[in-house]
Amino acid sequence: MLFGELLLDMGKYTESQKYFETMREQMNSDDAEVADIYHNLGRAYGYKGDFKKALENFNRAYDLRSRTPVTSDYALPDTLNSLGVIYGEQGEYDKAKKRFNDALTMVEQHQTSDTKSKVLHIAQSHSNLGWIHFLKGEYQQALGFHQQSLNSRKQFLGDDFLLLADNYSSIGAVQHALGQFDKAMENYNIGFKIRQLNLPSDHPSIASIYQAIGAVHHESGRYDDALENYKHALDIRAKALGPNHSSVATVYKSIGGVYLDQGEYGQALKQYMRALEICVLTLSESYPSTGDCYHSLGMLCERQNHFEEAVKHYVKAREIITAFLPSEHPSIAKVHAEGWGEEHPDIIPTYNAFGVLYRLKKDYPKAKEYFQRADSMCQKYFLRDHPMKARILHNMGDMYTDKGDFHNAIGHYENAYKMREATLPPDDLSTASSYYNLGCAYFEKKQQS
Repeated sequence: MLFGELLLDMGKYTESQKYFETMREQMNSDDAEVADIYHNLGRAYGYKGDFKKALENFNRAYDLRSRTPVTSDYALPDTLNSLGVIYGEQGEYDKAKKRFNDALTMVEQHQTSDTKSKVLHIAQSHSNLGWIHFLKGEYQQALGFHQQSLNSRKQFLGDDFLLLADNYSSIGAVQHALGQFDKAMENYNIGFKIRQLNLPSDHPSIASIYQAIGAVHHESGRYDDALENYKHALDIRAKALGPNHSSVATVYKSIGGVYLDQGEYGQALKQYMRALEICVLTLSESYPSTGDCYHSLGMLCERQNHFEEAVKHYVKAREIITAFLPSEHPSIAKVHAEGWGEEHPDIIPTYNAFGVLYRLKKDYPKAKEYFQRADSMCQKYFLRDHPMKARILHNMGDMYTDKGDFHNAIGHYENAYKMREATLPPDDLSTASSYYNLGCAYFEKKQQS
């Protein structure tokens, strides 16, 4: 059993899966350890992204552990937490939250003299609840749970213990989402150093940190640094999981996003198409990750003012994602801004994109409506100036320019370039674009008068 768990910890998920499947075939179905095998098989499948098989194995483990003597006081809550993770990955947040809360209640009610073990299991449930709140865009609640988990673990674990890396990375992710890039980078780097001390250099968890750090560089306009980190993540994941794993596709999409923002549309298309190829090959044409690839292609077409193509890709993305995911999943918001009732930060770029599309159609009232929705959500979710807000202001300036309202255009371009100067490197091209458009607006206003 320990060898298979070691393989999981090393990121050798296929080898671990085969090991536990062999064990399962050799054991009697009444053996107490069979539940542990199903649980670990669920972990292996979950890490590989096969959530259907992960759920099957975790449910089998939970059923067995509920009816038979267990090998650990915390076996049942451990399986509940694992089930919650899979439901969370599938966007079924209410189911996930219930499993995490049930696990927390079970641990809190457990009578034991082993305080350390109890506190650490409570910390795991707090970490999981923080993750669910993060996925739902409830960032302050997420931060509270993650900080609780970190504080509890630090009572009993050394500063370099691997579990602490998860806490620091999770706190960094919340700060990143809030636009607190410096704080996010600080926590990502702490998590990175801990993982480097505890894991082999080609472990998938190292790749996850590289991708997270790359994302901060990307949003901060440090495109070369972003690409460097994304390519490290790509190399590790391709080696550890295979070149056609779905998590490899996510890195290709991230790399494509950098090229998109750099205006290198040919390179962006190449990366997005590679991601699409992997998703269709390893998942299916109708899987949400495939739909997300079409959404990225829509953004690429939109940036090139290929309006009709952009709409086709957005429609295809919407059809795929809405057919697969529950209505509360943020990816639904991402592709279905029309009629979306519940707010989530993932929808901000979509509102902005819809604003641009309606501007191109010269439906200025509708464009303004979407830009204002996006701007309002920036105020709600970002604690300070943010590159996304600057992009929205710039796009609103373009809308007012198209309308011939140069007074409002000038105001929006000025706010956009000031925000970009505050949040992006001094040589970022988007800042230059705001300056250029501002100059053009002043010229046109003078001509108009």
